[in-house]
Amino acid sequence: MNMQAEGDRPSPMPPTFGKGLGAAQAFVNAVTVVEISNFVSTGVLRYAEGDIIEVEISEWEIFKLGESLKLTIYSTSGIHHFESRVIARDSGSVVVINPPDIKRRFFDQREHPRVDVNQLGFIQSVANPLQSHQFETVTPVPLTITNLSLGGVGFIIRAGELNMQSGYLVEMEMEFGFELKMEAEIVRKVEESAGVFYGAKFVKPPIAEELISLRSFIMRAQVRTYFDWKKGQDA
Repeated sequence: MNMQAEGDRPSPMPPTFGKGLGAAQAFVNAVTVVEISNFVSTGVLRYAEGDIIEVEISEWEIFKLGESLKLTIYSTSGIHHFESRVIARDSGSVVVINPPDIKRRFFDQREHPRVDVNQLGFIQSVANPLQSHQFETVTPVPLTITNLSLGGVGFIIRAGELNMQSGYLVEMEMEFGFELKMEAEIVRKVEESAGVFYGAKFVKPPIAEELISLRSFIMRAQVRTYFDWKKGQDA
C-alpha cells in the first residue's frame, strides 16, 4: 500500500500558470480531432493552461515530437480549429503548443505564463532611481530564482545582502542552461525565513535569440510541472 502523509498529498487541482483555469474549463473534456498528413484520429482534451494543451488519444505513439498537426476542438464555447506542434508525449496522450491567439481569445490568464523554477543567478549592479539612474557595480550577489515568465522573475537573496525597495533597478545574470543578462525593476519585496523575496519585471524584453531560448525553457518547465502533477495523482 502506498502511504502518504496528509501534507504530502498532491493537489487535486491541476497546475495553473496564470490567474487560473478560467475559460480553459470550456475546453476540458471536449472531443478533439487531431489531424496529420494522411491520418486523422479523435481524442479528448484533458488539460489546457498556459502554453500547453494535452489531448488524450489512443494512437499517441503515431505522433512524433516536433510534428505539425491540426486540431478541431468541439467545446461548449463552439468549434475551434487551429494548427499546432507536438512538444511532448505521455502514455495515452500528446501535448501540443497552445497558440497565442487561442490563449488571448479564450484563456483568463496573465500576459505571460509564470512557472515555478529553482535556478541560480547573480545581481551585478544596482540603481536607486530616487538618487541616480546610474548603476553601481556591487560584489556579485547570489540569488535563487523561484518563478519566471517572459516578463519578469521572482528571486530570493540572503537577508542583509542588499537593501532594495520597489522601483530599484538591477542588472542580473541568470542561468537557464544558457546565460541570460537582463535589466529588471523591483516591484515587490517580501521578507521570508529563507531570505528576502523580490519580484521584478524586465525593463526590456530579451533579444530575439534569447527570447526563443527563454520561451522554450518556460514551456519545458510547464510540461514538466504538469507531468509531475499527473504522476502525483496516480501515486
